[in-house]
Amino acid sequence: MSSFENLAQEIFQQKQRMDALLAENDELRRRIAELRDGRGLFIIIEGQRYSMLSSREQRENNRSMR
Repeated sequence: MSSFENLAQEIFQQKQRMDALLAENDELRRRIAELRDGRGLFIIIEGQRYSMLSSREQRENNRSMR
């Protein structure tokens, strides 16, 4: 391989890594936003499970998923 081909291949591999990291970053940001909103978080008090979302927020989330 020529040095140009080696360089082109390395640039392509770097782009693939960057794309994978950007996708992972987007997913992590989405998860952080969900945690901040209380989605998926529950508190158990004396065996009773309570969602961190209010009833109104739960209804809104259910509507938006349809």
